[in-house]
Amino acid sequence: MFYATPISVTLWICSNHKKEKKVIRNNKEQSIRNRENEILFIDARELGDGGANEEGYVLLTDDDKQKIADTYFNWQSKDWKTLYHDEPEFCYSATIEEIRRNDYTLFPSKYIDFVDKNANKDYSEDIKTIRSDMHDLVLQVGNMDSILENAVDGIDKASLDIKSFVTYSLGDLIEQTDNRNTELKFGVDDVMGMTITKEIMPTKANVVGTDLSNFKIVFPGEFVYNPRTHGKKIGLGFNQSDFPFIITWNNTSFKIKDNMSKMVLPEFLYLYFCKEEWDREACFRSWGSSTEVFSWEALCEMKISIPPVEVQEKIVFVYKANSEAKEVLERLQKIQNELSPIFIKGAIEEGSR
Repeated sequence: MFYATPISVTLWICSNHKKEKKVIRNNKEQSIRNRENEILFIDARELGDGGANEEGYVLLTDDDKQKIADTYFNWQSKDWKTLYHDEPEFCYSATIEEIRRNDYTLFPSKYIDFVDKNANKDYSEDIKTIRSDMHDLVLQVGNMDSILENAVDGIDKASLDIKSFVTYSLGDLIEQTDNRNTELKFGVDDVMGMTITKEIMPTKANVVGTDLSNFKIVFPGEFVYNPRTHGKKIGLGFNQSDFPFIITWNNTSFKIKDNMSKMVLPEFLYLYFCKEEWDREACFRSWGSSTEVFSWEALCEMKISIPPVEVQEKIVFVYKANSEAKEVLERLQKIQNELSPIFIKGAIEEGSR
């Protein structure tokens, strides 16, 4: 229906006749219940064929269309308490009182439950896989063995008891920052951007001649994200360097609250933002008309389960060690790719003598 935009589109179906009545449906008379002061929210973003068609558009399948129709008709039915059920990430029947408590917002994600697929995940298998991968890296990169062995040891000793985790709303942990480049201490070379792969990189925009005084300063240990979504990903970055940089004013910068700095490490929070499931939930909570926006309020409403700081430190250490080892392997692979033609050329010349 909407081929010119990748963002989610809201359809409002309004009815002035929500009282009990009889209708003809499929050539049969059916009774419809009184639905005054109720609104049915349906979120169809998880439906569709994923673009697996010649045009490449995400199209609703016949089963999807039937599911939406059945849900709507069951909700209307006099037997709705038996036939209709709220379904996480798909539908929710809200009362006018619930809508009033949410300041009359009609964003479906305010009412439809989100399912965190990692909530009950058994991390022991992931730990085994990571441990196996890291031991493989130890064998491949001799000069990294001590670092990686320490990381493996950290995994073995880390307590992953879920009971020790504490759940927070992100709004309890973070706060916005708004430090502006008013004194123009930072110039064109200091302008950065962030990617949907959660990296900080020099901006691709031509900012020569641009007034940089309103740009925001992002200090080491602070985060920045682009509220305008990119379909399935959120552009976000973490300043892991020792130097500040600046970003355009329409991005959102934030940091861990001072009084929560002993509860959560910024590096651990960054790993949380790098999860695919975080992107999925963030896009689920995003909404808009011409532009889909992931608001600061929506970010603050998200939940995160945090292990003790000593466990966070081990997880961050493992991640860094694993990343460094992979970087070494990538460099070795690059060198090998550069050397291979030389060796082949030498072998050919030696064989032709």
